[in-house]
Parts: sequence; C-alpha cells; structure tokens
Amino acid sequence: MAKNDSESSEVKAHSIIYIQSIQDIITQLQVPAEDYWKIKNYGDVLTDLESKVIVLESGEKLNDILFKIPNRDGSSYNKVKPSEIDEIVSELIFFIRKMEEENTFLQITSEQNIDMPIWFNYQELCTKFIDAAISQENTSNNRIAEFVSTLRLRMNSFLNDKRMAIPLMLKDNEAANRDILCQFIAFLLGDFNRFFKGDSGHFICKYNNETFVYETNKTHQITIIDVSQLPFEVLETVTALLGRIILEFVSYFMPDNRGKYPIVIVLEEAQNYIAEQKDSVAKTVFERIAREGRKYGISLIVCSQRPSELSKTVLSQCNSFIIHRLQNPEDQKYIRGLISSANADILDQLPIIPQQHAIVTGDCVRTPIQVRIDDVNPTPNSHNPKYIEHWLSNLHIPYKETCDRWFNKGQSNHE
Repeated sequence: MAKNDSESSEVKAHSIIYIQSIQDIITQLQVPAEDYWKIKNYGDVLTDLESKVIVLESGEKLNDILFKIPNRDGSSYNKVKPSEIDEIVSELIFFIRKMEEENTFLQITSEQNIDMPIWFNYQELCTKFIDAAISQENTSNNRIAEFVSTLRLRMNSFLNDKRMAIPLMLKDNEAANRDILCQFIAFLLGDFNRFFKGDSGHFICKYNNETFVYETNKTHQITIIDVSQLPFEVLETVTALLGRIILEFVSYFMPDNRGKYPIVIVLEEAQNYIAEQKDSVAKTVFERIAREGRKYGISLIVCSQRPSELSKTVLSQCNSFIIHRLQNPEDQKYIRGLISSANADILDQLPIIPQQHAIVTGDCVRTPIQVRIDDVNPTPNSHNPKYIEHWLSNLHIPYKETCDRWFNKGQSNHE
C-alpha cells in the first residue's frame, strides 16, 4: 500500500510539469482559424501534444478528446485541417484547467515536502528525468542539453566511482533501499545489529563479515564513520547529511522522549567542516546542532589543531575546553579571547605544554587545570618520525610497490 501511494504521488507530481507543457502547446493552437497556416509544423505540434497527454494519469480522457479529431491517420495529424480542431481545442482547454485546479493543492504540498529524506533512483535521474525536464522547456532542447552536459558528465562519473557510488547507494534499486532510512539511522547510532535481522546480502551484514564483527547482536556505544576515502568535492555534503539526519530524527521524538537518548557527535579535523571563512552546507548544519542540539539531547565535540579557523558560532556554544599545545600566535590569541575563566599564567603555558599534556577549563572543572592524558591501549599509529635517524641511513624507498598499491586501489574504486 505504501509503495502504491508513493508511486501515485510521484505520477501526480510528474503530471504537474506535463500540464504546464500541454498548456503551452494549446496556447500555440489558440489562434483564429484563418491564422492556423502560420503555425510551423502544425501536424508535429499535435503529435507532440498527444505524446505528453499519454504520460498523464488522466491521459486516457484527454486522448479520447484527441481521437475526436476527423481525418486523423493513425498517430499522424498531418492530414488534419486546422478548421477541424477549433471545438477540440476548447474542450482540451476546459479539461486541462480542471486538472490544474485538482493539482494545485498537490503542487503546494509537494513543495512543502520536497526536503523529505525519500530514496530516489539516481540512475533514472541521470538517464531519464534530466532529458524529460529538458523536453519541457520552450527554448531549444539542444541548447539546454549543451548547458547541462557538464552536470550530466559529473553525475555519471559518480556512478563509476566506488568511493561515491557505494556509500551514497547510487546503484541500488528500490527493493534494496526499502526502510533504508531507519536502518541507516540505527547503524549510525550503533543499534542496527540488535534491531534489524537482514539477509546475508544486506550491506550491513556484508560489513560485519568483512570487518569480523563477532558480537553481531550487541549494541555499540561508539560508531566511527571514516570519510577519509570520500572525494573532497562531496566530503562536506556527506558530513552535513549525516549530521542533519541525526538532528531531524531526534527532533521527531515525542516531547516526553526528548533527551532520553543522548547522542554525542565528534568532529575530527573540524576545520574541514565548520571553517569560519567558508560558507558550506556542513557549517550550516553543525551550527544549527550547536545552537539547538541540547534540547534534543545532542552534544557536539569539536577537535581541531587550528581553533582560530573554526566557526565562531559553534565555539561560542562550547562550555568546556581541552587545549593541547598551541604555537600559532593567532590560535593563542583566539583561545585567550574565548576562555575568560582561565588565568593568564595557565594560558601562557600554551606554547610549551609537553606532549600528552593539556589544559582543561570550562564547566567540566571547578578551576582551570593542567592534566596529563592517560596512555591509550592499543597505542595509535601517530608517533613522530625519527627524521635525523632516517636521513642518515641508507634507505630504499619502495617506489614500485607503493605505486602499484596506489594504482590497484584506484582501479578497485572504479570497478
């Protein structure tokens, strides 16, 4: 039933475009009978009218009107005399106006709900709907097609790039994406394995098998989303989408449940997403989370080596700070202005804080203090290179092996 309703809404929304197109054609035919000869390719105009009529949900009724035209030879209108269609045009105008009135409310609600997270077939968008939209324009189709050729080329390149096609599910079909929104949110929040029992072909099950997740029925407290392999041109968009989906999801909780499911979003290398000097969709989303997330139980942790480059809106909403060594004068100045609770003596230590030490200030402590961060197990692969030792040794750089690994990775991304 849900699928049928969705298909019906899609057809009706699509019909709004065709109604406007049919109106444009009828306008060409609304001339005095003695001026019909001025209409260029008169028979082709009627054929074009019929091709758009058959697409509409109510196309059969309109087609019945067209079949009333005398001297119609099959699907051709070349033998029809202009004087024979005056009455037909009037009937078409009446019926189209009626359809337009019926679709007015649908058009308004469609515009209001255009932002709903509903899956659509990306391949059909590239191969079918762009051409359909171009054909509805009154200007030269070839000229419009030329304008959008670069856009079409980029969209098709996404299909052939596994770095985008797989995470964005561009090649999936409707059956594979049924209930994908709730499944994806459960996956983001670490609950997928507990609440969804998909078949072995489900992409989450494949992920569990490939990454050797043994406790598949366990809810995970931490979900790490690695976007390092995403192309830079879509990195901000994908990151913004993840943040926005989570925020809108919790905003639809019943009032009694708000805040019962606390969520913490951590932005590593945050300057890539919320840079102050750059307007982006990611910056807009995370500024909104910083302002409104608290009432829904969403917290934000911002991690960056360049605090002076981050959004002032986001940082102004932060109430606790863990500050490691800062040597850039601009960053030091910015932190001094941002943190009024820390005394000058502690902040003077920013350029000389030892490795693995930090200054903690804000609501999480009563007074600003310097702390040593505990060792983590396992130790991350983040040791400083031993420059002098390596420079003085006779090293053989693995050029061939590295380039082969690089090339093979690029090949796998485009398979």
